[in-house]
Amino acid sequence: MCHNRGMFRDLPSRHSIRIPDFDYSSPNWYYVTICTYKRECMLGDVIDGIMVLNDIGKMIQDHWERLSIKFPSLELDEHIIMPNHVHGIIILNKGREDPAPTLGQIIAYFKYQTTKQYNCVGAGSSRPCDNYNHLWQRNYWEHIIRDEGELVHVRKYILDNPINWAQDKLFV
Repeated sequence: MCHNRGMFRDLPSRHSIRIPDFDYSSPNWYYVTICTYKRECMLGDVIDGIMVLNDIGKMIQDHWERLSIKFPSLELDEHIIMPNHVHGIIILNKGREDPAPTLGQIIAYFKYQTTKQYNCVGAGSSRPCDNYNHLWQRNYWEHIIRDEGELVHVRKYILDNPINWAQDKLFV
């Protein structure tokens, strides 16, 4: 079960969490988390420790898996779609694109495409395209994975996310 108790309503204005002067198009392994608007549980449910995607969650999954088609220098590693957020590891390799896409451009593209489909097609509904409903929070969280130990830890965290859902204080 997911509850949004309005705990984020009184937060101060956001500031950038990006590393100043870091090249986010450089070849690296990036761990990202993208949260739904107001952390609403709209992508499915965790049932007995297993994530069960609804139609919107399946649409999100499809767009995530197709990111490397749009961005050939990108590889996807572990990921999970949760009721109100997405965790994933994105690997940026040195590619032929000039200029190389930044992590921010990749996430912006993903959020734009999924929001467009959510609003215009509605993941299987007949929702008119002139509606505009938020799907994602304004920003995203990222972490540069620096070594093999960190990679193992992040992969385990992603895979164990559904099992640990009930104890996750931010999302329950």
